[in-house]
Amino acid sequence: MPTAAYGVPPGLRREFRSYLHAAGLDGPATVEADIASAMTAPYHWLTRRIGPDGLSLTAAGWLPPVVVRAAMTELGWAVDLIGKVNREDQTLPVLQLRESAQRLGLIRKIKGRLVLTYAAKRLFDDPGGLWLFLVRSIAHRHRHDSERDATLLLLLEVAAGKRTNWADYLEAVAFGLGALGWRDPAGAELEPDTVQALLLNAREALLNLGIFERPFGPETNTVKAPGQAFARAALLS
Repeated sequence: MPTAAYGVPPGLRREFRSYLHAAGLDGPATVEADIASAMTAPYHWLTRRIGPDGLSLTAAGWLPPVVVRAAMTELGWAVDLIGKVNREDQTLPVLQLRESAQRLGLIRKIKGRLVLTYAAKRLFDDPGGLWLFLVRSIAHRHRHDSERDATLLLLLEVAAGKRTNWADYLEAVAFGLGALGWRDPAGAELEPDTVQALLLNAREALLNLGIFERPFGPETNTVKAPGQAFARAALLS
């Protein structure tokens, strides 16, 4: 059972068990090797581009323009963007990918260079292993408990596969956080902007994995079976 479930008040536990049942946690929590490879492709692309020897950043601390352009082109992200798309600070998908890879434990920034972590080197040619690594990282690498609980609640919604609107995801997660006792410093229920901020890292990872489609707007997409399997695996990890 997800860690967050243990914080549910006794009066809501039956409702929460129904919530877990709707997520289908007894459903598939694995994917075929080719699907794992496709889902992890952005992270795999970045780690291979950095390589065993690392990658120097610009003097301002950004990815080199040639790398930004290559990422947008080779990952198929340049379709809806206008311009050169070669500056990381102006190319949100690439910036989000790099920051997400750092948060999830695949790369580090050291003295103006990006270098691979031990885990990334070990998984250099292992898409299935990378898929499992990301499953565990998304579930367990969080800055604080509120972000962890928000992420687990989002994963429950993804596993259920019924939402198509980001506002509905936010509403469901906000309700769950309230049930778990999370409040703002004044004791009030969390505002939508606060919930959005707690979900930022998880949302970016799910975008990179193709579980949510780009461009990511108010109308998202119905999560497909591989995305549901990823969410279940994370919840059960």
